[in-house]
Amino acid sequence: MAGRSAEADLAAAAADRRTEAYLCGRDGFVKEMCGGLPEEADVDEPFFSQAWCRLRSARRPRRDRSRCGSNRSGAGTTWTAEDGSLLEIGRSAGVGLPSSCRAGACGTCRQRVAGEAAHLIEPAMPLAAGRVLLCCAVPVSDVTVDA
Repeated sequence: MAGRSAEADLAAAAADRRTEAYLCGRDGFVKEMCGGLPEEADVDEPFFSQAWCRLRSARRPRRDRSRCGSNRSGAGTTWTAEDGSLLEIGRSAGVGLPSSCRAGACGTCRQRVAGEAAHLIEPAMPLAAGRVLLCCAVPVSDVTVDA
């Protein structure tokens, strides 16, 4: 379906038990959409929702180019600022990397990284040492992603 969904669209999907839906958007939108479902709809399964959060900018690292690689696939390339995030450069190098929100909120792209990387936006969740969200991180040194 193209465009913004309406409550009626979600209610129609809820009537068909073969349907799975993933609803993602601003908190008010998610509440509005789920609030319009009939009471008999089981919104825990198969409907999933994730509200967006407000992102805070982080300091941009000062590095023009870094060597990036994947320790599992062996792929490697040189990153420049024009290449974007570690997720973007990894995918352009042919590495299959998981992602979902691409905004530092969901954690799907969380990976272990050897080397130093910095987040362009502050992640919405705490991360263990040596882990980054690839969708919003860039290298500060040469890095190897555990993927």
